Amino acid sequence: MIRKVLSNMKNVIFRADDLGYSEGVNCGIAKAVREGVVSCVGVMANMDAAQHGIDLLVDAEAVLGMHAVMSAGAPVLPPHEVASLVDGNGLFKSSSFYRENQGKDIAFEELINEIDAQIERFYAMTNRLPAYLDFHAVFAPCFVEAVEEVGSRRGIPTCTGLSGLCMVGNASVTILPICHEETLEKQRRAVEEQLSKVTAGGTSLYILHPGYVDMPLLETSSVTLPRCFDVALACDGQFREWLRKNDFEITDFASVQQF
Repeated sequence: MIRKVLSNMKNVIFRADDLGYSEGVNCGIAKAVREGVVSCVGVMANMDAAQHGIDLLVDAEAVLGMHAVMSAGAPVLPPHEVASLVDGNGLFKSSSFYRENQGKDIAFEELINEIDAQIERFYAMTNRLPAYLDFHAVFAPCFVEAVEEVGSRRGIPTCTGLSGLCMVGNASVTILPICHEETLEKQRRAVEEQLSKVTAGGTSLYILHPGYVDMPLLETSSVTLPRCFDVALACDGQFREWLRKNDFEITDFASVQQF
């Protein structure tokens, strides 16, 4: 499906990250897609629950991209082939490790090879290449460079910014700051405040992390309850009505490449 990108409207992409993190996260994302505003979904192709998440979205109107992972779960490649990326148990080093050392002592070629392997895993599960590439949790310079290099070589648009203006293929997209509040009402107001800064004609991106809390999430992630708020926000009737009244058009990464 090609969504509209209108010059007289405020075009917005709602992207849900972390499909595959756990079955609870998958169920929350599926609801946010099927009953809510989410138009793009980032798949963690290395995770055990990735196929479960993809199966939940069969025939759903969502564009699937790949959320390249270097800090959760196990690599697709054998651990000895990505030795600089894994711990003694053969699992990826944690995001806190990378935040502390900014990717020092990481073998860049191992990053490239693992991202390629994750793309091949994505293709095996979906029978198509990802519509875009981004990455999970770690914004170390070498990770950004690796994703952009693989995307360029394979002809896949990349979205590697954290906030502000970002080029996704041939499209200019403004990434809005992520909001986390303690109630749905406060969350809705905070996101609406960010969206109120958007002007007609351009395209903005708001990133969500929808999901339901289960044991795999509790045991491995610091982002738990905010995921439930993101499910609720994506499906909230008041929020969708606010978008309509304020001239927002929901689009996606695939559609913005067409204009």
